[in-house]
Amino acid sequence: MNETWTTFSRWTTDPAAGAASQPTLSVSGRADGGGYTVTAGARALTITAQAGATLLTTVTDQDGSSVSVTDSTTSTPSWTAPAGGTTGSDVCVMVTATLAGLTEQVGWSELVDGSGGGSYTVTPPADTTDPQPAGSPVGAKTFGAFGGADAGSIDGYTARTVNAVGATSWSGSGLGAYTPSGGADGDAGVLALDATIGGVVVATALHDYSRAAAAGGETVIYSLDLTTGVTDHTFTKGGGDEQVYEADGTTPKFIGGLVERLGTATGGARVTAAAGGLNVDCSGATRALDAYIKLTESETGVDWSDRSKTYAVDYLVIDVDVSTNNDAITVQASTVTSIAGTGFGVQFRRVGGSNYWDRGRRYVGSGQVGANQNNQTTLVTTRSVRIIIEGGTKSTVYWTEGTAFLSGVPTPSATVWKSATGCEAIGMEASPEETFGDPFYVNFEALSFGAGVTQGTLTKMQISEI
Repeated sequence: MNETWTTFSRWTTDPAAGAASQPTLSVSGRADGGGYTVTAGARALTITAQAGATLLTTVTDQDGSSVSVTDSTTSTPSWTAPAGGTTGSDVCVMVTATLAGLTEQVGWSELVDGSGGGSYTVTPPADTTDPQPAGSPVGAKTFGAFGGADAGSIDGYTARTVNAVGATSWSGSGLGAYTPSGGADGDAGVLALDATIGGVVVATALHDYSRAAAAGGETVIYSLDLTTGVTDHTFTKGGGDEQVYEADGTTPKFIGGLVERLGTATGGARVTAAAGGLNVDCSGATRALDAYIKLTESETGVDWSDRSKTYAVDYLVIDVDVSTNNDAITVQASTVTSIAGTGFGVQFRRVGGSNYWDRGRRYVGSGQVGANQNNQTTLVTTRSVRIIIEGGTKSTVYWTEGTAFLSGVPTPSATVWKSATGCEAIGMEASPEETFGDPFYVNFEALSFGAGVTQGTLTKMQISEI
């Protein structure tokens, strides 16, 4: 059998000058970037990592699907290697160790022996890279021709991303061009193009892309993409914390929940492929449903106690619909599961007819403060929100229309809006300074005042250190 290996690039989170180094990591019998031939059936690893590091093992089949991994967050993960076809099944294994916001990875390919009876000689074009400075988007990519004796039998191409960080997505077909969209400073990943014959992947071309962090040292330290790689999940009202899984149904993706803040509401919250993210909807007179995502310092890499650090929490929201006067969608960061308490963010509200307001909001206990900042006559259905947290204290929120993350400290303009603690929109109360703790929460509320449905969908979020 002619073996065709899938190769891939691997990188770690580079610390700033003078910062601690990545955690130590090794896997018994495996070298980073290596290629191994195995037989179908039970597979297991023995991992050695620096004390205190969080571990995660993922296995991806050649078609881009996830292979279920048992004990994926331990030092002894295991899985069942998929049976190969006539040319074998090629899987990528990635072991990640995270400690204090820094990451080290060991990755390799395993070719599962096929049943024989058919093989192809196909070679991919040479790997390419596209590193860009901060502020410059990565370019479109057209792949070169595949070679080898059987290249003329290639009947399909499928593009996918591997080890992606950030919001960059790609669209295209065939050998390209593939066009990136939605990118931001700090994004990186590998665009992989699988060539197939009769539905079997016979070779893979690779294109590394990266966009440097913004000047001043902005680096994405945590990202959560709810548009892909997730098992459909419907939250229970008042059900407390619920685990949502990756597409394999066993690997944890995030913990979330749903709170009825006002009254007994009609509606709910769910993460589904059909919704394209975390969707929350609510209807009824003076009713509110609050979906939340629960995060911790260890999984995100933040350190709220270090008062010298500044972080940005970003959200992308689509399908905003506020059908009745005073209906609103609110996005915020807080230390509680509901927006009433210690919340800080922005609200998008319909106040009458064709009159829509944006307003920064700060919640102190059961009260809220914040004034209208932006009047509009048409409903804006997509929003990008950035909340700046300085010294562990919620301070500034920026927002704009669109589906790309904001970056740096945005400059307010006719299209970018800003609210800050102490400004006209969000006052400085006499209450104690509000600081983040562990855990902390992403809050996403639908507030309704009538029979119409108020809804929105949170597609992606990320946290950057500035």
